[in-house]
Amino acid sequence: AQTLLSGGMAERNRARLLVLYGSQTGTAQDLAHTLRRRAQSLNLQAAAYALDDLDAEMLPALARSASAVVWIVATAGAGEAPSNMQRGWKALRRRRLAADLFEGCRMAVLGLGDTTYEKFNAAARRLGRRLEQLGAAALEGVARLTLANEQAAEGVYGTFEGWAKDVLRVVAARHATPEMTEEELQQSARQEALSLSLAFAGAGAESDVGGFYEKPYGDLTPFGNEPALGTVAVNRRITADDWIQETRHIEIALPPGNWDFHGGDVAVVFPENSAEIVRRFGQLLLDSAGFPPEVETREKRLAMVISVAESDAQTAPPEWPTMKMQLPRCCSLADFAKRFLDLAGTPTRSFFERLWPWAENEDEKDKLKELASPEGYDLLLDYCIRERRSHLDVLEEFRSVRPPLMALLKLVPTIIPREFSLAGGAPCSADVNSAHLCVGVVRQKTPYGRTHVGLCSGYLASSPPGSSVRLFIRASQMRLPELANGSLHDRSPAHVPPLLCVGPGTGIAPMRALLRERLAMVEKFQEGDGTESPFAKKHFALIFGCRKRTMDFYYQEEWADVLEKHSSWFYMPEPAFSRDTERKVYVTDRILEHSTRQLIWEFLGLRRGSLYISGTSKGMPQDVAASVKQVAIDTGGMSAEEATAWLKRLEKEGRYIVEAW
Repeated sequence: AQTLLSGGMAERNRARLLVLYGSQTGTAQDLAHTLRRRAQSLNLQAAAYALDDLDAEMLPALARSASAVVWIVATAGAGEAPSNMQRGWKALRRRRLAADLFEGCRMAVLGLGDTTYEKFNAAARRLGRRLEQLGAAALEGVARLTLANEQAAEGVYGTFEGWAKDVLRVVAARHATPEMTEEELQQSARQEALSLSLAFAGAGAESDVGGFYEKPYGDLTPFGNEPALGTVAVNRRITADDWIQETRHIEIALPPGNWDFHGGDVAVVFPENSAEIVRRFGQLLLDSAGFPPEVETREKRLAMVISVAESDAQTAPPEWPTMKMQLPRCCSLADFAKRFLDLAGTPTRSFFERLWPWAENEDEKDKLKELASPEGYDLLLDYCIRERRSHLDVLEEFRSVRPPLMALLKLVPTIIPREFSLAGGAPCSADVNSAHLCVGVVRQKTPYGRTHVGLCSGYLASSPPGSSVRLFIRASQMRLPELANGSLHDRSPAHVPPLLCVGPGTGIAPMRALLRERLAMVEKFQEGDGTESPFAKKHFALIFGCRKRTMDFYYQEEWADVLEKHSSWFYMPEPAFSRDTERKVYVTDRILEHSTRQLIWEFLGLRRGSLYISGTSKGMPQDVAASVKQVAIDTGGMSAEEATAWLKRLEKEGRYIVEAW
């Protein structure tokens, strides 16, 4: 936890901008630091922090010491706060907080969302309401709450640009110092990128990478803040070899420990760059200054072990906390390239904003500046986003951009771990000490014929049995209903709630995990003392959909086996195969079939069961919800308004949960 230090009075009359963010995939963090840098270019004092980087008790005093406080907040999962603001958000929700906690503080919130998700900007909406309840005033000339939409013409960036201009205009009005010239901007950008200091420990020295893994933001293992080092036990393709989509079933053996997770939870995987990416990075190092003269080859430079430290380059007020990058303590450059630098990631506008000051060629500088500008959005879209060019591609193509090593390590963002719903492996199932994943490999052709492979899905797909994978396990809202609100043993057999699972495509993963956990419970009761099993009555229904029976019917043999042995309590209609017949059939069609419709109403309307939906966010969850509402109307006799209110009540009671991506 950071502590608020007392600072001198010399800087107290300068306008101060405090930027707080909650980021899941890195976009909110990127925009927060973009705003911070732009404020500094206006000679304002500014700093950006993830909410959980700060001690919640110091937040009110920190906010009062700022001229303005702005929040940039994404939404994670089913409307949850992002991982790096969950602790702080929990503290802000405490009922005992005073209604004037933020009295005198001027605040504005920017939410980053996507209208294809049902919980569009839910975290930002809740935050905006809560800040107002705690006495925060609006920032003059800026809306209290602004909601950016990824589906807009310029994505969230278009909204950010207008919002950021308004924020900086209002804050800068309190401070008359003129903004920096281009030369001063270039010097400032170089100075920030050079805030790393390196020491060469030499080739063959031992790496100590622990510093990179010290902030899991609540994603824990039995080993505290360190991710577990699992071992791939199974890696097999579960789509036909000649099918367009490669999907793999992967089982990762976890090291011994007191693991505590359930079906429905999420594996947080730290991917690594390929050997080819590392080799290409090593080639760039040949043009980087600062190496000892005897370290002249690519191989020697990659083998060099460096220790890294960072000075404060945020130009924050002296009494504000100083935040450092999350870095390995000591690491070879090959490990840096393999584990930490997001060399294969697609650059954002801010990357070009930080890159152009290093260009020596004027034409390259002009193109980089255009890519960094709001006016250059179409160029950014064509050159970078649609073509899926990577940070490494850009550095290779702009040959006059050759910053020294310490700047290069800071310019390229760090790899963000990826999340996968577990497809099995809970300790209380038969899969003790393992994490099962169902991974659809991202592989696509760009408009100009380049092949793009997703970093994490490609990494996992190419990890043979015996290889190591770093991961955490994160709790999810999805639980077997009797575990969501207490122990199974606290309930009589008649009150085990039924569960309806809808999981097309790789959305089948958490449903498989929940079913395997249920199977373990059923076996446990069958081995008991002969008392009535709470699972005798039909209570678990699974609706699955894919394109073709012979191509991507995931886990087909498993479902057949469960149906054969446990048809008394398990129900699975014919999967919805959308490409096997002229008429496309989807999971929503299966929901509305007579026999399934009757069972759904029995589960959800009469027996207080739960509805879990998992899979793509592109309209599927909303379509499933609409079909379930139609069941309530046709079979339950509700009006349309009553059916809508009923589904909202299911959600409020934790009986309607969506995991979509």
